[in-house]
Amino acid sequence: MTLVNRLARQLVAQEPVETNRAARSKQVLAHARLFAAVNLGIAESYVRTWRVKYREHFWRPYTAINFYFPGSNWTPLRQTPCHPEFYGAHGSVTPAGLAAIRHYLGTDTIDVNTTSSSLPGVSLHYTSISQIIADIRDARVWSGFHYRTTMVRSNTLAFAIADWIEANMMMVLPESPLGPDDTDNDGYYRGIPVQESYDLNNVENEDQKPVAS
Repeated sequence: MTLVNRLARQLVAQEPVETNRAARSKQVLAHARLFAAVNLGIAESYVRTWRVKYREHFWRPYTAINFYFPGSNWTPLRQTPCHPEFYGAHGSVTPAGLAAIRHYLGTDTIDVNTTSSSLPGVSLHYTSISQIIADIRDARVWSGFHYRTTMVRSNTLAFAIADWIEANMMMVLPESPLGPDDTDNDGYYRGIPVQESYDLNNVENEDQKPVAS
């Protein structure tokens, strides 16, 4: 969660800041929708991943290797996490947030340097979101925590969740009349209209009627 939100902040910081008041408000709305999609995807992936983990109770490489090759005393690079192997959380949770960023950008291409919270001073340069997802997938295999098939299937779950949120929760809202000097959009900052239905003169009753979120 920290990695994905930090990356999203880096990417929105690269955007030119709008100076026009109306355009700036649309840009802020676009960013709010981005972080909503990112964290909804992360939360939903957590729920689905752990539900399946404790339904399948699939063994980790550490257990499987030492069962089939007794006496090998094989160990992963770091201590194996204390929960079942399938799905792999880093293969589902993190890519779900990254896929939401990809939806927001409309492209896989990025240009960022990321730093590690566990390895101070280590920085990596990425030119695509797919590169980050591939590195996450490889890291969990090379560390000995997961099987590659698990990571591939976990990525599939992540993309399905991100796509569902994009299609069902980030949908275009109905157009509403606007003033002559203003334009609006759906929060993606791409000229698609958004509804503004709050009655600022009747705030006390706003909780009694549905409004666009």
